[in-house]
Amino acid sequence: MNQRFPRVDSDEKVLGTGIYVDDLALPGMVYAKALRTKYPRAKINKIDITKAEKHPDCIRILTAKDVPNNKIGHIRQDWDVLIAEGDITRFIGDGLALVATHHKETLDEVLNLIEVDYTELTPITDPVVAMKEETPKIHETGNILSHEHLIRGEVEQALANSKYVVTQEYHMPIGEHAFMEPECAIGIPEGDGIKVYTAAQSIFDEQHEISRMLNLPAEKVHCVSMLVGGGFGGKEDMSVQHHAALMAWVIKKPVKVKFSRQESFNYHVKRHKMDMVFTTGCDENGKLTALKAVIIADTGAYASLGGPVIQRCLHACRRAL
Repeated sequence: MNQRFPRVDSDEKVLGTGIYVDDLALPGMVYAKALRTKYPRAKINKIDITKAEKHPDCIRILTAKDVPNNKIGHIRQDWDVLIAEGDITRFIGDGLALVATHHKETLDEVLNLIEVDYTELTPITDPVVAMKEETPKIHETGNILSHEHLIRGEVEQALANSKYVVTQEYHMPIGEHAFMEPECAIGIPEGDGIKVYTAAQSIFDEQHEISRMLNLPAEKVHCVSMLVGGGFGGKEDMSVQHHAALMAWVIKKPVKVKFSRQESFNYHVKRHKMDMVFTTGCDENGKLTALKAVIIADTGAYASLGGPVIQRCLHACRRAL
C-alpha cells in the first residue's frame, strides 16, 4: 500500500527552527582558515609564516609537515591536506597553510602575512590534452583516473541493421551545485580522539578520511551530522571538515572553519564536465535499437568519486535502450 512519508527535516527547515553547524557557538571556540594557492598549477618553493605568526591574534599556523598523514580521498588517496614546499599545486582550492585565530575577523589579516614563493606553471584544463602522452602528469599514476567499458550485445551489428543511424556530439559543462548553505564544520577535542560537527553528505566517509589523516582508529573519530542546507553531490568531499578536525586536534580547542559563498564557488567539487559522442540507431518506427557512447568525463585535479560517476553514466546509457 502506498503511503506518503514527509521529509524528516522539512518542518524545522521551513519554520526556521533547525540548527545548522554555523549556528553553534561553543565555549572557547576559535576560528581557522586555509591559505589557498595563488595559481592553479605552481611549484611551491617556500612558505614563510614568520610574519604571520607575530600577528597578535594568531594562535597557530599549520603547514604540511604538521599533518600526521597528508593524503586523503574517498576511494583513491590522492588529495593533499596541505601542499608541502617543493610540491606542485593542482587547482586553486589547494591549501598551503592553515591559520587559527581568536577572532574570525582577523583570519584574512594573518593569511595575508604569509609569504609564498611560487614558480607558476601552465595548468592542464582540457581532458583531451591531459590524456596526451607528452602532457605533464599531475599525479604519479598519470592523468587518466580510469577506463570503463560496458558492453551489451553486438553494437556494430545492431547499428548495421538499424533503419536509421545518427551520430551526434554532446557537451555538458561543469555544474555548480549552488546549495544554499556554504560549507561549515567544527572540530572538538574529545578525550584521545576528535569530534566533528559537519554539514556534509556522509559522516562515515568523513570519519574514515579524518581518522586516516590523523592516524587514529576510526572509533576515535566521532562525526555528527547537523542539518544540511543542500548538497546535491557538492558536499561529498572534504572541504572544511578535515581542516577543522586537524586544527582542533593540534591546539586542543574547538575550531570552526567556514567557507564564504565565494570560497564555496571557488573551491568545492563540481558536477563533472563531460564530452560525449553518441551513435544511435532505431528502426522504422523510431524504436531505439542500438547506442554506442564514448564519454570523456573531467573529474578535475583529484579522483574524488569520478570512477563511480562515469560508471553510472554508462549504466544510464544501457538503461536507455
